[in-house]
This record gives sequence, structure tokens and C-alpha cells, in this order.
Amino acid sequence: MWTDDPASEKKAATDSAKYFQMIATTRAYENACYAVLCNQAGRAGYVDTYPRESPNQPHHAGGCLIVDPLGKIAAQTSFKTIQDEILVTDLLPEKLQEARSNPNYTIRQRRPELFGLLAEGR
Repeated sequence: MWTDDPASEKKAATDSAKYFQMIATTRAYENACYAVLCNQAGRAGYVDTYPRESPNQPHHAGGCLIVDPLGKIAAQTSFKTIQDEILVTDLLPEKLQEARSNPNYTIRQRRPELFGLLAEGR
């Protein structure tokens, strides 16, 4: 059984943690906002595409993190072990201002006039 292979499970958890951190930092940066995320922990069911013992089956590392609007991790829990933890950090308004004053701030570059029909709720 795949869950009996500590090396495969550790690799799957490590890959999941890297993916989780990458997505969280990207989303916070592109939206210029704080992101506070909690990840699932452990097995997340099975996908018919892969054999049950495959390391490609869904597996989540757990862990939580807080990302600032500049895409930097402000605080995070351990991703090495699944355990109860509390995450506390200050969310500084100056970081919001700094990120939103960037000339490439994505939301400033939106072109809502191009999405008129979608916005009408047809």
C-alpha cells in the first residue's frame, strides 16, 4: 500500500507543500492583498486515473501560511509534520499601499469595457 511507503509519502507531502506555497504567493502578489491559507492534511481520496499505490494520488501536506501583498511569506506553520499550531502575524496596511502603488498592479490594468456582455449577467 502506498501509505506504507514513508519515502513516497514524504515526497508527495513535500511536492504538495511547494505547490501550496507557490500558488499562495502568486495569488497574494497578483491581487495585491494578504492571503491567509490553510491546506488540507493527508490523503484526499483517490483518482481513477492512477493506481491506488501511485505517488500521483492526491495527498496534502497540511500547514498554513500568511502571505503579504508583495508575495512574501509573512508567517507559516511547519510543513514537515501535521500538528496543531496557531499562526499569528501583523497585517500591515503599508504593505497594501506599497503593492497597490506598483505601476504593474494588475487590478489597475483591468479593462472592464471589454467584458461588458459578461458583466450584464446574460
